[in-house]
Amino acid sequence: LPEAFLFANEIKNICDSTLGDLEKLELLQLLCSAHVLRSLCFQAQRIDKQEVNTDGFAGNYAWVAAGLGAKNGSASRKLAQDSFEGIEDMLYRVLRLVDEATGGETQKFSEADKHGFQIFRKIAKEIGLVVPRTGRGQRFVLPPLFIRLLVAALVKPGERVRLTEFFDRVFAHFGIALGDRQLAKAMAWGNKESGPQDYAVAANSIWIEDALKQGGFLVELSDAVSIVHNPGSMEHRV
Repeated sequence: LPEAFLFANEIKNICDSTLGDLEKLELLQLLCSAHVLRSLCFQAQRIDKQEVNTDGFAGNYAWVAAGLGAKNGSASRKLAQDSFEGIEDMLYRVLRLVDEATGGETQKFSEADKHGFQIFRKIAKEIGLVVPRTGRGQRFVLPPLFIRLLVAALVKPGERVRLTEFFDRVFAHFGIALGDRQLAKAMAWGNKESGPQDYAVAANSIWIEDALKQGGFLVELSDAVSIVHNPGSMEHRV
């Protein structure tokens, strides 16, 4: 399965780094939780079989995240909220499709839902990928630790890649849309019929660039070129 291959590569990058053992364990634990969420979506999409494909990501679904500080009513926050609702709708819907295909053998939807969209919501909130924990407006976000995970898992130790390449990798591994091109694909998957260009303009990548800077992972070479680097180098392994 493609998601298993992605998972193995992510584990290798973290284990090859020069991070301390406790930090590695923390990131691996977070990665395992993220992989469960990814696997649920991969499996659901295989059953759902929507006609729209997400070019550049084998999962054929998309998550759109907003910055933690996105203001109420902003386009980026609305996109992230719509994205979470779309994923939950898919996870809820596929159980009913399975029930229909098996002639109504799934008698206890409440139990099945606990291991489907409800467990997705529970884990996503526990790792800070979805906020708020209670109340309305639940949406995808990327907390600092998750951003640190993305760098450690998707950029080889000591490697330096352009910011646009990093966005491609994040999308290719998790279906998380951060750049303009990935956002356009996410909008197409979500069947948004109105306002995609307005959303794309509003949901720019400034917030993720700022978050990468704060984590010490972003180097700006010029106004047009930014580099994401993983500071853990294999050359210093003992």
